[in-house]
Amino acid sequence: LVATQVLKPGAPLLLWRLRQAELAGRLSAPLELVSSPDCGCPLMEEWVVVAELVAFHGPGAVWEPDEAPKELRLLAAECNLMRWRTVQGLVNEDRWNAFVQHVRRSVERLVGVRSTRDVWPDPKTLAKARRLEYRRLDFF
Repeated sequence: LVATQVLKPGAPLLLWRLRQAELAGRLSAPLELVSSPDCGCPLMEEWVVVAELVAFHGPGAVWEPDEAPKELRLLAAECNLMRWRTVQGLVNEDRWNAFVQHVRRSVERLVGVRSTRDVWPDPKTLAKARRLEYRRLDFF
């Protein structure tokens, strides 16, 4: 499985499910999260997730992860709301840059994952992006 746009617009529940699969031995290799700048946005961090799932047959083939923590489910709803607000013209690039860092910090804390590889041309730009702080809009 290769998935892009893990931080923008955000897929915290996918990360939860993949991390739980990794912990349950359902991946054939460690979960890989590659950090890179998003196309055309120099301060927009994006993650690409790479996971190799193991096929199970017979008893134990059906598996469901534990329910994600409430805070993570709320983050997923917040990501969806940011998508909607962007289409309405209510979110600019600066707000997205900061929101992505909010998503990154939240999944690091709630899911227990971090980028495993950085492919930024300039590490100083990544450091600058990671210092951005997000201020929530009026919906929480």
